[in-house]
Amino acid sequence: MSVMPKATNSSSGKLANISLINAASTEMLEKAVKLNLEAKEFEGEMVLSLGVKNQGAAHLVPTGPPARMAFIKVSAFNKKGEITWSNFKKNPAAEDPYGVFHIVFADVTGKKPSMPWLASKIVKDTRLRPGELRKLVYKFSAKDVEQVEAKLFYRLAPPPLLDNLKIDDKIIRKSYLMGEIKKVISKH
Repeated sequence: MSVMPKATNSSSGKLANISLINAASTEMLEKAVKLNLEAKEFEGEMVLSLGVKNQGAAHLVPTGPPARMAFIKVSAFNKKGEITWSNFKKNPAAEDPYGVFHIVFADVTGKKPSMPWLASKIVKDTRLRPGELRKLVYKFSAKDVEQVEAKLFYRLAPPPLLDNLKIDDKIIRKSYLMGEIKKVISKH
């Protein structure tokens, strides 16, 4: 298992293990955020209203080291269970930035994202505040849609950062499920 570097505690002289793994307790993650999903069909278009509420954490979600992120994966399925639409294919931060909860830094030249230790400013902070309810709306063709689902995932760090740091550990690269909600679409 890979962990973050060990740092000396200046007051005791002992080494402290600063592990990325501790934040991936599925029990803690599932209690932190509640999802609410409303789905309506209107004139051939599916309109999803997704509520994402920080209800169980008395701190920002995600919290801890700045690389942590959470993201929403929304999918629509036909009667065969095949995906007919989703909010992103590969990169949630690039394809659906409103569905990503994280902090982004820039360095003194304005280059972003920046490693936190090289950063001179915060350029984006979309983490959920304690008690905050954020509404996300998705619209797409209702053709053949039988069911919709939304899943909230948590990552210890975004894959490009792990690539740059040459971290291949599967536990650190994993996306942890924080919550999910499904709705069957009733046809009139």
